Amino acid sequence: MTRAELLASGNSLFADSSNITAAELRTYLNGLYDTFYPATVTDSQSTETYTTKAVGNTFNYSLNLTKNGRLLHVELIFTGLIGGVMGSQNIFTWKNTNPIFELATLAQKRVFANSPSGNSVTLFLSNNVVATSGNITGGQTFYADFILRLKN
Repeated sequence: MTRAELLASGNSLFADSSNITAAELRTYLNGLYDTFYPATVTDSQSTETYTTKAVGNTFNYSLNLTKNGRLLHVELIFTGLIGGVMGSQNIFTWKNTNPIFELATLAQKRVFANSPSGNSVTLFLSNNVVATSGNITGGQTFYADFILRLKN
């Protein structure tokens, strides 16, 4: 069933004269739709819609974010901007201001990011900050794919 069909069906079944208002039903059905048919949004160091680039901006990054229920699938691509070897550095901070993408409390999480040449670096996620852990060569691009839990 498409979103339009789902909404039309719900609207015809429950009129405002029932105990459930049409607005409440629409809100409920939109929530169901978002759960079953997640949408992907993007963000980067240029747009900063859901993230804020780290002070000093030593990385270019782009994100694909797909919400499914209370889980958020994150696809991250980042490239170091400084030549030579870069030590551990923050990439971005999660804004947590959009209720749709507000993260649950994130104590600590480690994920691996890989480059096409086979190099890998550990990403450290803590207190809404995503940072590299260890040295990477500037100019190298890395890819990471991970799941985060959302607050709502």
